[in-house]
This record gives sequence, structure tokens and C-alpha cells, in this order.
Amino acid sequence: MVLREHSLAQALEYARAALALATERGVPPSPENFAVWYEYAVGDNPDLKKAVEILESNGKAFTTEVSRELYERFLGLERQDRTLRSASDRLGSTIREVAALVNDAGAGAKTYGRALVDLTGEVQADASPDTLQTTIRRLLIETQSAIQRNTVLEGRLKQSAEQIDQLKQDLDEVRKQASTDPLTGLANRKSFDDRLLGAATEAMETGSEFCLLLCDIDRFKTFNDNHGHQFGDQVLKLVARCLRDGIKGSDLAARYGGEEFAVLLPGCTLQNALAIADRLRETIATRRLVRRSTGEDVGAVTMSVGVARFEEGEPITDLIGRADRALYMAKREGRNRVVSQTALEESV
Repeated sequence: MVLREHSLAQALEYARAALALATERGVPPSPENFAVWYEYAVGDNPDLKKAVEILESNGKAFTTEVSRELYERFLGLERQDRTLRSASDRLGSTIREVAALVNDAGAGAKTYGRALVDLTGEVQADASPDTLQTTIRRLLIETQSAIQRNTVLEGRLKQSAEQIDQLKQDLDEVRKQASTDPLTGLANRKSFDDRLLGAATEAMETGSEFCLLLCDIDRFKTFNDNHGHQFGDQVLKLVARCLRDGIKGSDLAARYGGEEFAVLLPGCTLQNALAIADRLRETIATRRLVRRSTGEDVGAVTMSVGVARFEEGEPITDLIGRADRALYMAKREGRNRVVSQTALEESV
């Protein structure tokens, strides 16, 4: 959100318009909701305006979930974590140090230049052998001093460059850790939620399709109880690897929580999403689990999958809810299967 200065009269006008807009749509004027409609009344946020128009054209009600999504999507401030603030401080410190080094280098060059001018003047005033000999000695001394200063500056600049390289590596690592599940190496829940929000925004702007798969390992608790948590972790890694290898392009697999995974399929129709889901399910079901320490074959792991397609203008929570209901229908119907949102409609 871009903060703007409004006169009292302008602010009151926008506030009255915001209250009217919220009231017309049956939206409670909570602080977050008021901020959304105040921004809408100001009219400087074309993305927000377009999102509201799409929702209205699709006959969507401005429920609590819809209002919260509008706020988070268009007005939510990015949170800066301590690591990134620390990195910013370190970068600022390094930049100041480099600036000081450049100033020192400039001052050293000026000192050397002045010494050369002075020596030149002395030679021109007195070109006797003794004066020339003295001048040469002083010139050597000044040159050695300049070389020493430059050597020190070069070392300090090299050290600063190394600090900047290390800072970049640290930032890359922080970024990776912030978006990755440490056990499976897939995207974590936060990263997935961000991508899902972006996919919904793009779909609303372009009219493109995308689908969501929610996957749950069947009887995962039994693996943990019978074989231990370490073996359970290996099962999670196996499923994660199959999901990662089974998608491509802009598709995204993530660990959604516990033994549950999610797959985002941008630009994918419901029919194609079903085919992908069934291929992933079959790939996992054909893998045999073997205990490395004993060579014991402990059977196969299976997963159930719910598939849903994003409907233009709907809250993301509705999409997730449909995929989740389809997933649990797959569980009820015997596990190791894929169920589409259309099955939910047929069962009503």
C-alpha cells in the first residue's frame, strides 16, 4: 500500500465513500475492511479495482474470507524478518566502508600529486646535481609511500568484496530456507500459499485456468507406529521425490503439512489435472519400501488425491475446501485413488 497525503476534506470524502461502498455490499466496517474500501474509493489501485469488478461480475458475495483476501493481496505490508534486517544492516556497513576506502584512495592520490608538483618546482628552481639527487630520493620515498597506501587499500577493498560475496550467499541461503521444507526439500506451506495467491491473481487477470491437487499418504500413522519415525521420514522423502520428478515447468509441489502434500498446476484443465494426479498416485504405489538395515520388504506406500479447479473470482479458501473434500472422499472410498471435484457435485 502506498501512503498518500490527503487533506482533511479529501480524507472525509473518501471515508464517507468507503463506508457507503462497504454498506452497499454488506461488508462490516472493520479496520481491515475499511482500509480496503477506502483504497477503492481513492481509486489509485487499479489491481484492487479490477479484482472487485471481477468478483461482482461473477456474483460473488463479499464474505469475511473474500474481504480478508482482498486486504492481504492488495494492502498487506510485507514482513521483514530479523535475518533480512541484519543483512540490510551489514550491506549498509559494507557500502559505507567501501565509500571510505574510495575517499582514502582519492586523498592518497592528491597527496602524491602535490608531492610531485612540489618536487617539479624545486628541480626547475635549481637543477644542480645535489638538488637532483635529493629530489630523486624524495621522489622514491613518496612513490614507496603511495605504493604502500595503495597496497593497504587494495587489501581492504578485496576484503570488502569478499564480505559482499558472503552476504549474497547468506541472503540466497536465507531465501532458500524461508521457502523450503527442510525434510523433503519441497516448497514449504508459506511458499506454496504465496504461489497459490499469485496463481489466483493471474487467473483473475488473464482468465487462465489452474488446478490444485491435495495429496495425503494413506495410513501414514501406521508406518510411524510400526517402523519408527525415521522410517516415516524416509516415506515422506520418497513421496516428495516422486512428486518433484513427476511435475514440470511452472508446476509446484509442496509439503502442505504432516503427511499431506499439495501440487499447483498453472494453466492446467481439470481433465489434465486428473491425469497428472493419477500418474503421480500410480508412480508412488509401484515403489516398494525396503528397510536398509535388514533388507526387509515392508510393502508399498499409497496416497489419495483430491483435485479441484479454480473458479474465477472465488476465494482461495473455497478452492482448497473443494480439493480437501475430494481428498477425503477418496479416503472414504478405499484410499489409493484420485477424486475430482465433479464427484462432489454428483454425490450431492
